[in-house]
Amino acid sequence: MFGIVIVLLVLSGCNTASTSQDNPQNLIWESWEIIDELHVDSNNLDKDRIVGGAINAMLSVAMEPSYPFLKELGSSNVITPVNVPKDLKDLWQTFSLIIESYPDIDQEELAEASLYGIMNSIGDPYGGYINPKGFIQFQHATDSYEGIGVVFGMRENKIVVLSPMEGGPGERAGLLPGDIVIEVDGNKVDGKSLEEATSTIRGERGSRVTFLIERPGEASQIEISITRALIDVSTVDMSLLPSSIGYIYIERFHKNTFEELVVHLETLNELETLGLILDLRGNPGSISGSLSIATDVASEFMEEGLFLYSLDNKGTRADFVLQGGGSLTDGMELVVLVNEGTSKDAEALAYGLQRLGRAVVVGDSTLGAGGIYTYHKLSNGGALYIPTSTWFASDGTSVGPAGINPDIEIPLNREELSQGKDSQVMEAYRFLDRKLPAYR
Repeated sequence: MFGIVIVLLVLSGCNTASTSQDNPQNLIWESWEIIDELHVDSNNLDKDRIVGGAINAMLSVAMEPSYPFLKELGSSNVITPVNVPKDLKDLWQTFSLIIESYPDIDQEELAEASLYGIMNSIGDPYGGYINPKGFIQFQHATDSYEGIGVVFGMRENKIVVLSPMEGGPGERAGLLPGDIVIEVDGNKVDGKSLEEATSTIRGERGSRVTFLIERPGEASQIEISITRALIDVSTVDMSLLPSSIGYIYIERFHKNTFEELVVHLETLNELETLGLILDLRGNPGSISGSLSIATDVASEFMEEGLFLYSLDNKGTRADFVLQGGGSLTDGMELVVLVNEGTSKDAEALAYGLQRLGRAVVVGDSTLGAGGIYTYHKLSNGGALYIPTSTWFASDGTSVGPAGINPDIEIPLNREELSQGKDSQVMEAYRFLDRKLPAYR
């Protein structure tokens, strides 16, 4: 997951004359303008909750309780500057009170704390604020990255391990799917967004990162230290199962995913494979959630036509159309595996194939992300990562917050998994084995 991938980058900024370099407060107003203008759900955001979250985050930096420090909030007759959005008047007053009470406080840190508070209070487990250092790492992305080779996700507002890369530093150190992250290098991750939490896990190869985790079934918390390494970004793996059934696992979506997939499909085609299991479990999609890679992948299983479309907060529509293809999988029965870790454009791929009747979906329900995410660069060098549109299947249905409902729902048997048996893959195999002709 930590392979930093090439995504859609939107260079945005606020219209105020000054920037965060002139006044750190402006970073907040700049960010709010982006959210208010571009966030797909901007009209329905709970602005009181968001402002309250930002205020509490700033008070944490100042180590001040909200009462009695803010008892005068709202009663001041001071005129709010014109560049401050009207919804953020209380936030501006709080910032002003803090720097008046603590003249030596780091105002840049205070402004960034406010952004973390804003993004966390929106309640989106995928979106977040990325600080300048983290965004520089992202912009310098290549086909490899430095990290621990683990896909993380959100489950019940907790950071969990979804799938350690086989042979990667995380797996070798002992991280297992389902592990719940409590601390990273002694810092609690409770209340942090997925992006904010995982940004502290990335780092230079050779450096170490220490996790405190809870493991289902274990009474005590476990501490695991991992040495970061250079991780090659190969996103697709393949194997041939008995009875002319192929298996392809796509770990996540990267700029080279489609090309890797085609190579493996050509191999399976030469072997006259009749059925295919496409495993998207734990696949977080691309960092942007753009549907272009999902559409390219779907084109290898479908004929031309509308696959998905998206709508932004102004109702502007973008269509994602299959350009024709599918010759490598013509006549091949398809099963797609999903779970709660299948999100964003990986979830869109599975949902689109299911709604068009091309694939039977097996596994656990997904979490229903349903958004296309983009980065918006800020004047301090950091960025906001927000959903700017919602995707729909060609029939007009949306995945919704309930996620994909599998055609065959079967939980992963973790006891069998520890013995090398994957209950969900086995169920997908049995389905294909019954459906394919006996003369194989």
